[in-house]
Amino acid sequence: MEYLMKAKDEKIIRAHGTSCHGMDPLRTSAKNPFVEIDLARVNPEGLIMDDKKPDEVASVLEEMHNAGKGIIGMKILGEGRINTPERKDASLRYVLGLGTVDSFIIGFQSTDQVDDILKRTGDAITYLKS
Repeated sequence: MEYLMKAKDEKIIRAHGTSCHGMDPLRTSAKNPFVEIDLARVNPEGLIMDDKKPDEVASVLEEMHNAGKGIIGMKILGEGRINTPERKDASLRYVLGLGTVDSFIIGFQSTDQVDDILKRTGDAITYLKS
């Protein structure tokens, strides 16, 4: 932690944080001022997440967000287990609708998958604005 804080002071990095795998680390990261950014597993189905209850995770993400921390969502599609069009759309609407996730990462195997999720993300944003 000391090295990363020094690297930030020297403008080698812009921020430091954690990637959480478990509710205890997630809760600790929410309260620890060192954590400026957190990679958190989040989706509406509780797949491959720190807690099987999405509301529990969402509550901690809200705490992080309210503390000014940046949140990068992981496992938005549950490592590909959320794979039907309806479930993908529901997951994107859920995660984007939380209002606490600043960005998210998804793994892809083809450019078609990238194009598909970009369209679905745009549609989810439009849906949430209406």
